[in-house]
Amino acid sequence: ANSSETFGLEGTWTNNNTVPTVFMLNGKQCAPPTTTTTTSPPTTTTTPPTTTTTPPTTTTSPPTTTTQPSTTTTSANSSCSVSITPNTWSGGFTANVDITNTSASALSNWTLTWTWPASQVITNSWNAAITQTGEQVSASNETYNGSLAPGQSTTFGFQGTYSGASNTMPSSFDLNGSPCSS
Repeated sequence: ANSSETFGLEGTWTNNNTVPTVFMLNGKQCAPPTTTTTTSPPTTTTTPPTTTTTPPTTTTSPPTTTTQPSTTTTSANSSCSVSITPNTWSGGFTANVDITNTSASALSNWTLTWTWPASQVITNSWNAAITQTGEQVSASNETYNGSLAPGQSTTFGFQGTYSGASNTMPSSFDLNGSPCSS
């Protein structure tokens, strides 16, 4: 069975902050991340979603971060639940998104869509193929995390930039064309 674990590191440095490019797990080299979409081991679980706050991985000076509260949105007629947990710093952010299938039917593939309420631009993602046209965003499953049984969850995330004084997260999502929030 495939599984994954997410963790973050926060620290300080002097001179250059070099980001590692080679990772080893149990003595075997992992595939390096890409700058557009990264396919990693599945993060699909059968437990309710958990949230983590991940600090940014590359900066030129130590960032001042503000973790915004996680927002879970569902509606009375919804067949899904979405929780987004951002980690914001001046001009940039990361966000983890948890999707839970709350319907009585299994999903074989999923596409989550939303509209940004401000000026966010996604620059990198993991565990989902993401496309963005203006304020419209579409995140689709990878080959390993498309199937969601009733009550099952999956997680994906992204890194982005924003302009302006605040980084407002979306509060309305559609999963496969059906609303996940009111």
